Amino acid sequence: MSSPENISPRNTLDIIRPFVTAVANEADVQIMGGVSTFALEHPLTEINTDKKEIYAPKGLYQSSYRENGSLRDVDAFVISSDAERVAEIEAILEETVGGELERAVFGIHPHEDLSDQLAHPMGKRVIRMFASDRYEVSPDVTGVYVKSLFPFAVPIEPEILEPWQLITDDYSIPVPHPGTTITNYMTRSISGVRHKDLPKMTKVTTNILEQAPEIREWLLDGPGKSQIELATLIASLHTPGQHNVPLLDGIKADTFTQKELREHERFMLKDMMTFEKVAIISLIAFKARRLKWFESQDMVVEFWQNHLEKHAQGIVKNT
Repeated sequence: MSSPENISPRNTLDIIRPFVTAVANEADVQIMGGVSTFALEHPLTEINTDKKEIYAPKGLYQSSYRENGSLRDVDAFVISSDAERVAEIEAILEETVGGELERAVFGIHPHEDLSDQLAHPMGKRVIRMFASDRYEVSPDVTGVYVKSLFPFAVPIEPEILEPWQLITDDYSIPVPHPGTTITNYMTRSISGVRHKDLPKMTKVTTNILEQAPEIREWLLDGPGKSQIELATLIASLHTPGQHNVPLLDGIKADTFTQKELREHERFMLKDMMTFEKVAIISLIAFKARRLKWFESQDMVVEFWQNHLEKHAQGIVKNT
């Protein structure tokens, strides 16, 4: 899809405003990526960790179309595993944003989804899985979650999900903690930070850590530590057994060998036979390397964004 030549693209912040207004009193809804990362990329954006606020420069403008002509997206995150609650937010997003942006709503996956992966580690669902997600630890426990990209899972500290406010001109947008924004991009794909996102996220990470250097400690030794651990496990799939592998600008890690991955405490299939664990790690590593190569091909990425992305929500959402 490309922007009509006789129509000026609207500001993404204006398009999502009716949705933000509609969910203003809903503490379980956040806008992920998109306008948040765009604001954090701007050198004039300010961060106040005490107030949990991000101040965007006045008049911030993000075209509703990318440079390659594809429509930008808006991703809403609902901190709930209730399918009806997620559907309710999906309906509000559809009503308020319509077709002006590509829409997606992500919730917490129920525990049964993770159990199904563990029960069928070479099944169709796992084979077509390329993105991480958030899951309930137990159907009987509320508010305790893990972030998983099969076959690894790490705990989600409550502070990871704390909402912040992006202040832009005369209204505010609920967004994740800036450190969570960094780790979300590190851990959402089996390939690590996607090639197309690397320039943007390098700027975002640099700006965040320069504006609020205490967030580095939050990432490496605080609530974000488990997410950096997951990012390291993912990096180990395509770059195993290396020292000082860059996860993002200024954040490096020593990656694990495939043998170390099989024995790692975050590997969810410890009780399997060795040959089965070898097969699973080999398959996942192959997927990671292949996807990383494909994502480095600009023509492939452009074709995906223009023609395939909106038809692949089952893969994107791990359903």
